[in-house]
Amino acid sequence: MRKIFLATNVLLDFLLNREPFCDDIAELIEQSLERSIQLCVSSVSITEVNYIIGRSEGKRKANSKTKKILQLVTVENVGESTVLKSSKSKL
Repeated sequence: MRKIFLATNVLLDFLLNREPFCDDIAELIEQSLERSIQLCVSSVSITEVNYIIGRSEGKRKANSKTKKILQLVTVENVGESTVLKSSKSKL
């Protein structure tokens, strides 16, 4: 199964329904639900998303949306070795 790593802004596009990108991430989530891909994020992205949404929509909505995204993605440990490996990726 192919893994796709999502950046913080991609998560925000989905959770805040930001046009025109929200449709693209919705398609990726659909593929993930069909188990053809696995969506991954860093723990830092989750905390950033929670903070940014909390500032704009309130803490309760931020917590709710954070829980929603955590049901759809895998939180990866991203350290120096992972970053170096990805920099050598052919994709």
